[in-house]
Amino acid sequence: MSKNKRNKLATKASLIKAALEDIVKNGFKSLSGAKLAEQARRHGSRITHLFGGLGGLIKATVAEHDHWDLLFKKFSIPKDAGEKETRKLFAGLMATNFSAFKENTDMQHMILGQMSVKLEVLQEISAYRELEGAKLLDRTDRYFEDSGVCFRTVIGLLLYGSYGLVLHARHTGGTVAGKDINKEEDLKVAKQTIANLIELAWKDAGKKRKKSLREKIRGYEIDFE
Repeated sequence: MSKNKRNKLATKASLIKAALEDIVKNGFKSLSGAKLAEQARRHGSRITHLFGGLGGLIKATVAEHDHWDLLFKKFSIPKDAGEKETRKLFAGLMATNFSAFKENTDMQHMILGQMSVKLEVLQEISAYRELEGAKLLDRTDRYFEDSGVCFRTVIGLLLYGSYGLVLHARHTGGTVAGKDINKEEDLKVAKQTIANLIELAWKDAGKKRKKSLREKIRGYEIDFE
């Protein structure tokens, strides 16, 4: 590797490190290119040259510590996956996200920061996660059609419920509904409950779909008569 390339990589790493430290301390609102360049002891023009601007640096910093890319790759749904495999995949995905988020303190600071401020670059990052998540959720719609169960809302509640429990455990401490996920047993129960709720939603949808189908069939019989 040439000296020039090594210097470029070192500069990138130092700027990302400075950005992360500022996000952890102050969130996203106070980020500025000049301040980060000063913290990293680099010329301000390097942010534009290497990242295309402050927005690019923020994206690079989030990408380096965001576990969702790894989860989307690990839990991709095969084209020939059936209902049972799809259900198990979502149970694994959401339970793994809960565990990963609890262990990833950098990600905790970034999610908390994203909840606290409205920035275009953060909206773009969220939109990317939504796009990748939609590829998975699109595969579930047929299992919940005409059931009255909105699986997408179930996933949204589980996702932000996970974020909330972890952030409470880290920053406030104590129990939520009598459970403390800082305790190993309560953490284990929480992860199992995530899987159980997905299972329950799926079973409830299946029952209601069958009932809806029977009612449609009866309707056809009445019309025929």
